[in-house]
Amino acid sequence: YQRRVRGFRTESVVTKWFGKYYLDFANNPEEVMQLVEAIDARLFQADLPADLRDLCHSMLKLLKSEHMKKDYKPVHMFSEEPPVSIEPKSAHFRDFHNKEVARQITLIEYDMYRSIQPNECLEQRWNKMKIRAPHIVTMIKHFNKVNNWVQWSILTCDKAKDRASAIERFIRIAWKCKKLNNFNAVMEIVSALQSAAVGRLKSTWKLVEKSKKENDRYQLLAELTTKNCAPLRKLLKSSTPPCVPYLGMFLTDLTFIEDGNPNFIQDGDKSLINFDKCMKISFVIRDIQQMQQTPYNLRPVEVIQDSFSNLPESISEEAMFDASVRLEPKRPGG
Repeated sequence: YQRRVRGFRTESVVTKWFGKYYLDFANNPEEVMQLVEAIDARLFQADLPADLRDLCHSMLKLLKSEHMKKDYKPVHMFSEEPPVSIEPKSAHFRDFHNKEVARQITLIEYDMYRSIQPNECLEQRWNKMKIRAPHIVTMIKHFNKVNNWVQWSILTCDKAKDRASAIERFIRIAWKCKKLNNFNAVMEIVSALQSAAVGRLKSTWKLVEKSKKENDRYQLLAELTTKNCAPLRKLLKSSTPPCVPYLGMFLTDLTFIEDGNPNFIQDGDKSLINFDKCMKISFVIRDIQQMQQTPYNLRPVEVIQDSFSNLPESISEEAMFDASVRLEPKRPGG
């Protein structure tokens, strides 16, 4: 009797584990197949009690389900049609409508964001074991590419008024991204405008300041990045999904938790798992997952998405700063 109870409890725990945390197994197909074979063998045992047989059938069905496929994503059904997309006249960025640029960046980044798996958030894998955090690494690379592209788009304008126009356009796009709750894109653009190469262009920024509307918007967007993103965190909590949070904020939190807390704590001569650290990490992962559940009801525009999927490789900070100095040379003694 006790053996039967232990077997039922074990298989019940494993079933719940599969049901709620199937991603722990989705990236280990060989282990899943071993479990399938073991369960199949159990079902052929003549003395297997009916309740355990039913449980084994449930486990087998779950293991073979769509959920166990790598990168499985459920299909979301919307109750209404998405807004009509604004098709560009050409494949050039100058012909892309700002609202549609914000929409397409948001679709791209949400798809990246919702692909992130919980186990990628452990042990700072995006820095130390990149192969085990592929979706986080992809999103970081995308962030850097967009950031670099924004800077270079400004720095390739020879005239100050053209640079000011480019900055104002990116502020408008960032503002539309904010209205879509895409705070990751907001940070991509704002951090580019605050970079050393762009931020030092005093003559250019004086022209931007003349446009009160865009300058006021920029100040509000820039405020989100202050005090360890405290204003951004507050805004995120009050936002209704769909949403693309600023991923760097979560990665910073996870890094502080990992670096500031040991994995084990000593209790006399015993070494115990630091469950307080585990809980703190789980809270951050929970926050990440909450924003992965609700997709955007927007139509993809292929020509715009293609342009953002094929951004040039990152240009070095030195090269961009040199370009900035050529446009607006350093003042004597500056």
